[in-house]
Amino acid sequence: MKDRAFFFVNVEKPHTITPTDPVFVTVPTARERQGDFSQSFDSSGRLIVVTDPLTGQPFPGNIIPAGRINRSGQALLNYFPLPNSVGGRTLAGAAFNYVNQKSVDVPKHSYVIRFDFKPTGRDSVYWKGQWWTSDNEGLGTSGWPGGDANRWGISSHYLYKDNGWSAN
Repeated sequence: MKDRAFFFVNVEKPHTITPTDPVFVTVPTARERQGDFSQSFDSSGRLIVVTDPLTGQPFPGNIIPAGRINRSGQALLNYFPLPNSVGGRTLAGAAFNYVNQKSVDVPKHSYVIRFDFKPTGRDSVYWKGQWWTSDNEGLGTSGWPGGDANRWGISSHYLYKDNGWSAN
């Protein structure tokens, strides 16, 4: 049986942390989340007027009454961070009130096992199994499938897996 059976194991755990470009976006303010648009201005400094869809007239004081706010839609706003900047402009001129720069953290794991057996001088058999994962978490275009840069600073987390085996 000597020189007829061979066994191989490989374990790799590379870990990359990639910095991303800063994200400059506009997110809903605490007042806007409650329906108060009395201090919401566009990039030219004009008040953003919120119109009642039932009457076609602006809401009094530019504040949406609490009873008219959809609670499910309001709950979705909690996925957006609160503003962390008094506002500014990007080099391209776009206005923003939120800035974030978070690295994409990508730990990877790769495992390979192979077994070779040579029952005779002319015959050879092998089996190989492999398991691979890439656990991505972060912001920015390199941390989101498809490079979506319009997520308003929302962090993403997704897991890639590629497992398989072969024999001959």
